[in-house]
Amino acid sequence: MEGHLAGKNLTSGELKTLDHVNGDDFILSNEKLTIKFIRGKDNKVSGIAIMGNAVWTKFNDESTSTGSKMPVDPKEYLGKYQITANGQTLAIEISLKNSQLVATQLWDGANSTLDFVSCDNFIVNALSMPLKFVRDDNKIVVQLILNGADKFTKVKN
Repeated sequence: MEGHLAGKNLTSGELKTLDHVNGDDFILSNEKLTIKFIRGKDNKVSGIAIMGNAVWTKFNDESTSTGSKMPVDPKEYLGKYQITANGQTLAIEISLKNSQLVATQLWDGANSTLDFVSCDNFIVNALSMPLKFVRDDNKIVVQLILNGADKFTKVKN
């Protein structure tokens, strides 16, 4: 793959090559999937947009080397989180099953394991999408941010 960019699918481990189109625009080889690298004010790549809309946030390079499936205390993430979008309240429940964190969409029952990356950062395995838990000043988890944009607030029991 010399001379080409490649990305690793976090779910399957398969390596995919990217063909350069122009500037920061690429196409996933053989799949006609467009990918654009998004740059921050410092002109460094901060994420990618897929098919023109889904922006994925870049994690620090060292964060992907942990290889661990679990944070130190997974119980602090457990609970129900919700967001209101287009007048509808949507909820996600974070649970612990077989020593693995699992996110379940309560509106349709779809679920996925969460792979630990670093600190409060995870990957939603089924979607290959970043999920970050946010803490308040007392270091209590109060929100989760899905794919760098959708903020779900933790519901108190």
